[in-house]
Amino acid sequence: MKYFAILLAVLSMSGCIQAEEPLVLIRVPGHADVYRFSYDVRETVNIDSQNAHDTRNALLGAESISFVINATNETTIPGYYSKSVVNIVQKLKTYQLYSGKILNNYSVFVYDNQKHMWLNSTSGEIEPSFGDAVIWMESNAGRTSVDFENGIIYVRGDNYENMVRASDKLALIFMNVDSSTISEK
Repeated sequence: MKYFAILLAVLSMSGCIQAEEPLVLIRVPGHADVYRFSYDVRETVNIDSQNAHDTRNALLGAESISFVINATNETTIPGYYSKSVVNIVQKLKTYQLYSGKILNNYSVFVYDNQKHMWLNSTSGEIEPSFGDAVIWMESNAGRTSVDFENGIIYVRGDNYENMVRASDKLALIFMNVDSSTISEK
């Protein structure tokens, strides 16, 4: 057993055994663009999701989309979510373009749980007017998932990295990419 461990270490160092490269670029059939993801898509595709079909239909059928940032403490200020929101919007716009639909009606609202009020991007108090689809970005749920509940899409990540991963999972859902699609690559 000792010699097997030594052999394995030597082979690893010599490059004979290589870790699989992360899959961060994918092409969707019928699309000329290559989509870039922040983390390995083979792992991201396995993030929990409930009602993925309803999530996809809500996004693809919407004429307007609102992102809601649930600000619960200092780590969940709007900047915490900016990469996630930009990634979702970029991929959704590109994906819909190939489907013949152009959607430019996006809004972002922040709910300050400590003050119990809605804020705009400059921290001014507002009364929100939500779009057809609402994506609620939530960091304090204690899990990483994308769920469709009561007509709202919840993107949940318990830290920055997992929020970005969950956002990528949402992009994979509306692109109709799942583990079987990835295994064909």
